Amino acid sequence: FFVISGFVITGLLLRMPEKNLLENLKTFYSRRILRIVPAATLLIIVTMFAAFFILRDNFNEQLLTDAKWATLFSANFRLIETSADYFIAGIDQSLLTHFWSLAVEEQFYFVYPLIIFSISYLGQQNKLWNIQFFLIASVSLSAFWSFTYTSTNAIAAYYSPLTRFWELALGGLVACIPS
Repeated sequence: FFVISGFVITGLLLRMPEKNLLENLKTFYSRRILRIVPAATLLIIVTMFAAFFILRDNFNEQLLTDAKWATLFSANFRLIETSADYFIAGIDQSLLTHFWSLAVEEQFYFVYPLIIFSISYLGQQNKLWNIQFFLIASVSLSAFWSFTYTSTNAIAAYYSPLTRFWELALGGLVACIPS
């Protein structure tokens, strides 16, 4: 999922005009907001109402806190904070746990275009090479951090955008390979 997302977004960013950094950022962010926020908001609202009416007395009020984090595309940080472990059978998961991956993707979308457009703007002569170098370095550093951090804090490593960045950057690197 993350590799494909990195591939698609990098391809999109590389096709945008190189001249106007602020206009490119405005266009990119407005498209992401219009594409993702309405559907995510609707899903959170429907989940909250359904949980309240279906679960009634068993409604877990922690879901309200989870909804706030999901709304801010920070569900992954909430899961790190609560030490939520996806893989332990029998532990109740939040109805919004799946928002962690969308949160990581949105955090990537928040930073990545600024980096790519800045590299493009500052390094006009070797734009593609500079982007490829950045992506190779990112894949290397993030994968190393993921490997290292998993042995000391597996939950944080699983949900962290820093340990997942290598996957997004790998997709971006593939998008930079000439056809």
